[in-house]
Amino acid sequence: MNNKYRYDFALAGKRIATARKLAGMTQEQVARQLKVGVNHLSQIERGTGGIAIGTLIELAKILNISLDYIVFGEDFRSTPLNAKIHKILPQQKLYLEEMINNFIDCCLDKKCFPTQEINTVEKKIVDNKTE
Repeated sequence: MNNKYRYDFALAGKRIATARKLAGMTQEQVARQLKVGVNHLSQIERGTGGIAIGTLIELAKILNISLDYIVFGEDFRSTPLNAKIHKILPQQKLYLEEMINNFIDCCLDKKCFPTQEINTVEKKIVDNKTE
């Protein structure tokens, strides 16, 4: 088996801890949502304790990260946009997420970007790619 795809408890734990902190959550908050003890979550984050697959799946949902990222350190759903996003600072990611959420909320409320404006934006994008 390729070592690239070997599960490393310590690295996975570091990725989980980082994702939790970036999400602005405490170990207590995550442990409560997972229905596990804080000590168990702490062991997972330190790489000294294992994690059941069901708990791992739930943890990924809570932290809004992929299982690929937790286990392998990379997201196999990568796109050119994801690659760019991964290059920015964590604070910038939070700002970007807020902007995207506001944009989506606005679109869902139909208060912004009427269809005509969207078509204009799409045309500009296409025109820029063909230049």
